Amino acid sequence: MTPAAPEKTQYETKDSGERAEYASGMQPEPDEDHAAAVVFNLLAAETTAYRIALKTKSTEQVS
Repeated sequence: MTPAAPEKTQYETKDSGERAEYASGMQPEPDEDHAAAVVFNLLAAETTAYRIALKTKSTEQVS
């Protein structure tokens, strides 16, 4: 089992995704699929949040 990601990763992922989407809107490139990038960033953020919740839940059960 892979250890859960630290909390700051969740925020770094969201921040980097927001910066990338903002920058891409400033200079649109027709060969990039921005919808796919948005979906990827959302899935990464939700996966990280889920892993943090699992880690928190398992920590609470031990205490």
